[in-house]
Amino acid sequence: GEDWKILYNLDTAFPTGKSPYRHRVATGGGHYSAGLGQTAMVVIDPLVMFFHLGYQHTFARRGGRPWVAPGRSIRFRFGTAVALNPRVQTTLHVTGDQVAATKSGGVAVAGSSGTLIRFGWGLDWRLGPRTRIGTDAVFGMTKNTPDATLAFGWAWSF
Repeated sequence: GEDWKILYNLDTAFPTGKSPYRHRVATGGGHYSAGLGQTAMVVIDPLVMFFHLGYQHTFARRGGRPWVAPGRSIRFRFGTAVALNPRVQTTLHVTGDQVAATKSGGVAVAGSSGTLIRFGWGLDWRLGPRTRIGTDAVFGMTKNTPDATLAFGWAWSF
């Protein structure tokens, strides 16, 4: 049946890969970040329509000589998920970030703020009542967004 749900989200990211401050070709962001958000969704079996609004804070760190503080961002995501069977679902979504300017040594870096828009398709498998794994293929729709990203994830609920 039809039923509205509200979810609260906490996201974290770690500076994995090669730091952009120490390597010519970086494979990581070089910063820790944390985010809070809220997702509203309505279930109309077998569809789920959702909307997410959140805030992401990226922590400053020393990048070479000066401190570098990447811009904070307001995030949104909306889309729909379809249950293919009780354990597998597929998702289509649009995601966006409004990113504030990065500061280096306390001074805003020109051209470092912007809007990022992405289109994505995902596939999730429920492994048990509280655990699922999934993958997302995400395609950039603005000039500041990477052309394509493939992401793998794991979620556990309590």
